Amino acid sequence: MNEHRPVCIHKDGVFLLDDAGGLSGFADFLGTVYESEDKKERDELRAWAKSLGWSEKKIANKRIL
Repeated sequence: MNEHRPVCIHKDGVFLLDDAGGLSGFADFLGTVYESEDKKERDELRAWAKSLGWSEKKIANKRIL
């Protein structure tokens, strides 16, 4: 799980960081969403996150705050 690290970005309407349990919960979320072999868990987390406005879209490094 060393490939994905949480980064702070600004995006209106996204409350996923708080709902995931802060930075450590968000890091776990990213690990599950991108690296989990459990397809059902991964799909359920993605659906939940998308309902909060999260997007899987990659963000250019220069746009990261």
